[in-house]
Formats: sequence, C-alpha cells, structure tokens
Amino acid sequence: MAFPNPHRVITVSPREKVVVWSMEVPSGMVAFIDKLYVPYHPNLKITMRIDSTERIIERQIGEVNKPEEYDPPIVSEGIIEITAENVGTTTMTVEVVCDGYLIPID
Repeated sequence: MAFPNPHRVITVSPREKVVVWSMEVPSGMVAFIDKLYVPYHPNLKITMRIDSTERIIERQIGEVNKPEEYDPPIVSEGIIEITAENVGTTTMTVEVVCDGYLIPID
C-alpha cells in the first residue's frame, strides 16, 4: 500500500515551528521510505523523526521532481514526521516529498 499524500506544501511564518509531513504507521504494518525530498535554507531548521530517532537536516535531499531514492529503504514501525522551524524574519514556503509503501507484519 502506497503512502497517502506523499507531497506536501506548507507556509511557515517567522519564528513558527510546524509539522510539514507526518504519518503514524498503522498497527500491524511496517513503513518503507524509498523516496525523499527535503529542502535546505539557512533560515529553516528541518527535523526528521523516524520512530524515536530525530535528525536535523543540514543539506537538501533530492529534488522536488526527482526525490532521492533509498535502496534499501528507510524503515519505520511507529511514526514518520518532518517539521520545519522558520528562524528567519520572513514567511517561507516549505515543500517536501516523503514517499514509500506499507506492508503488513506477518
């Protein structure tokens, strides 16, 4: 089963922190992220959380029309979340792609 709504665009006001993309992996399923686009801008603090591990994104990952492909994919059994904090003084638009698929746990 494919991820629902893998492409998201959101506006972030100055000094605001928002969840750009989030998915709770349904019980009895495992998520596999195989394509990812995350922007980079010095006035944005982008954080990606996979289950209990958080990582600050310090470079652009992929392109919006050509996300970086992961083989093997990134695996999650809990939650996938991408947040953006605008540390600048102007409103910014943040666009991400987090694509993959879910399979049942046997």
